[in-house]
Amino acid sequence: MDLKIRELGDADIDFAVAQTAREGWDNTVSTLRVSLSHDPEGCFIAEIDG
Repeated sequence: MDLKIRELGDADIDFAVAQTAREGWDNTVSTLRVSLSHDPEGCFIAEIDG
């Protein structure tokens, strides 16, 4: 298994919203875009096997 942590980008937002919804969080596309615009190097995503 290959695990990679990288910065979250615009292309990841829909996936991130779907995953947070599965966990019962209330993040939306707009809240994630605000986070990215506020600190673009401070949002991360993990990938397993690419």
